Amino acid sequence: MAKQIGSIKLYSVKDLNNSLGVNERTIREWFKKGRLRGVKIGTEWHVTEENLGKFLNAEGGSRFEK
Repeated sequence: MAKQIGSIKLYSVKDLNNSLGVNERTIREWFKKGRLRGVKIGTEWHVTEENLGKFLNAEGGSRFEK
């Protein structure tokens, strides 16, 4: 479940795994390679709803490559 901080929704790697059905390792690689813009809070990566939308709506090829 997404975390709400003020008006900002944050999704964790586990949230993305559950909703997109993509392996957690793949999602972490997207963060590390800059394909998905997020922030590391403590030891966990998070992405805002806005950046997730940009990632999912990006032009040019599949975003679910491994």
